Amino acid sequence: MSLSINTNTAAMVALESLNATTNALNSTENTVSTGQKVSTASDNPAAYAIAQQMNGNISGLAAVSDGLSFAAQIVSTTTSATSSILSTLQLIQNAITSTGGTGIDLTTAQDEVEGYLDQLNSAARNSTVNGVNLLDGPADVGAATGVRAYSLSPILQ
Repeated sequence: MSLSINTNTAAMVALESLNATTNALNSTENTVSTGQKVSTASDNPAAYAIAQQMNGNISGLAAVSDGLSFAAQIVSTTTSATSSILSTLQLIQNAITSTGGTGIDLTTAQDEVEGYLDQLNSAARNSTVNGVNLLDGPADVGAATGVRAYSLSPILQ
């Protein structure tokens, strides 16, 4: 007795087509979910290795960009503070040189200089980036120079 298996050719073709469609759908889902055409080494080892190297390069460039942005922020803050300090120092110079003229009250000039020293301290205290003061010193300008302890009259004599 011979055994005979009847096959439905149309059903087999439809099943192969369904399997191919399912595989293509799975590949498309993987591409959409990962955002990469080659998401594992089994997809295409050479392309995967190149993609991983490029992802590493992109991460490195992003880190460098963040570092440069931070450095630019530091330079900008420091430049702003030093510009403010330089202009205040010019005002102090003008206030002290004007005391040499006649009719200038020394206590008024001293009060003016002390106000300028407060501006210097304020500019130095406000030069912070990410909570770090860039121009922080051991003490305020007045305490370091001793200007608050003395009057301007001995300096001008």
